[in-house]
Amino acid sequence: IRRNWNSNFQLHGMTFPWSWSDLSFTDPVNRQQDHITSRGIQWLCSGQATYRNRTMAHGTGILFASQWNEEWTNAVETAHAIDQSLNPIAYLNTQICLEPGHQALYADSRHTDESGTHLDYGIPYYVYLVTRENSYGQALMQTITEMLDETGCDGFYMDGWSWEKTKWAWHTAWDNCTLDINPKTHAVGGKYSSTILLQQEWKQQLVKYLRSRDKVMIGNGGAHTHTIQQLQVPSFTEGWSTSKVVEQHLDSPMCLGGWDQSGNDRARIRMARRILDHGGLLVVWTWPDTPEALPHFSSLMYPITPIELYSGVILGEERIVTNRSGRFRWPDSSAAAVYVYDADAELVVRPLVAEVDVDGERFTELRMPSDHLAILVRRR
Repeated sequence: IRRNWNSNFQLHGMTFPWSWSDLSFTDPVNRQQDHITSRGIQWLCSGQATYRNRTMAHGTGILFASQWNEEWTNAVETAHAIDQSLNPIAYLNTQICLEPGHQALYADSRHTDESGTHLDYGIPYYVYLVTRENSYGQALMQTITEMLDETGCDGFYMDGWSWEKTKWAWHTAWDNCTLDINPKTHAVGGKYSSTILLQQEWKQQLVKYLRSRDKVMIGNGGAHTHTIQQLQVPSFTEGWSTSKVVEQHLDSPMCLGGWDQSGNDRARIRMARRILDHGGLLVVWTWPDTPEALPHFSSLMYPITPIELYSGVILGEERIVTNRSGRFRWPDSSAAAVYVYDADAELVVRPLVAEVDVDGERFTELRMPSDHLAILVRRR
């Protein structure tokens, strides 16, 4: 099914972010360089934008967070100076808006419940619909353009990529599909809309625009429609339950490892193994500990183009990630560089690895305990 749906596209890991670690993007350049390069980081996300009073500046509000933008611009320059292949991307929530005066500015775009009440999160984090036609969708697209021009970042991490708060919308444009149907009589009642369908064309426009500028995007949440899935946007599910990984199997099988807040590599590699049990790959959301044995396991898991997903094994074009012993191979019998990590995320110096020939085909045979993780990197 993944092959037929064009789901086999390349995924890049991402590390969350400067502000959720002991490193700040206002720290001296040499400290940032050591912190980043020692961990093999390739993709790096900003923290959430804040105003000077430290309140959040979500959505179009990001342009009004002048101090944060200045710091982020400097951080992008630093990242590119450290390594031209390092990709700093900015956090942006697509539906929550905290721009000053947002309720008056974007009244036509309010996301409401059935009673007409403007949706929020119990705190003044108000939710808006993002479409090509409404005022907020147009303003957010302009915000994205200005962010790229002013900060020089390489793209965005889009929080709320699927939807925020609810999948349904009332008192707005109709999506030409959704109706209230009585389950007993099948009588057709009133119209309402799917949040996902209403925002679909705007998302298509966004991805096309970013790619026209050679920029990237990573989303929080799956595609949910064939149209969005065909855009091949890397996205992950939030892994508060490992069972949620299954929801990503026909899209990009990545999971944000957030349920273990221990904040150490032992916890991170345990999450990686549990996610892998469900056919998924860990996305790290906190900084790896100072690595005593390089390379750090998280830096070796990506990039990967998943081809086959199994419980405990993901076979990819560039690498194989597994928490199981066995024999592994690629169709062309490529050799592999094998990295095995123990329960403390430390590199095993002498792993039980051998190349074996079976009817003229090369296999990599691996034997390891159940609390280990192995990454086989393809040698072309």
